[in-house]
Amino acid sequence: MLYRKSLYLIALNLGKTQNLDEASVADIHRQYGDHLYSKGDYDGAMKQFVQTIGNFQPSYVIRKVGWRRRECLRSLTVSPS
Repeated sequence: MLYRKSLYLIALNLGKTQNLDEASVADIHRQYGDHLYSKGDYDGAMKQFVQTIGNFQPSYVIRKVGWRRRECLRSLTVSPS
């Protein structure tokens, strides 16, 4: 229900406070990343996808970014100032 209403931050907070396993929390990050990506927030999506490292195959993100590769990969490689 939280996903359908785009309440991903609430879902993440709830998952962490209820001690969900790492894979379940990573799945929330993945779904949130998918949502942000579909809205054109590529930087936000990449931040969520980074949280899935170790739980999802890197190829998922690579396939996801597809033709937006340059913009999305920049999000992964630019260090904060």
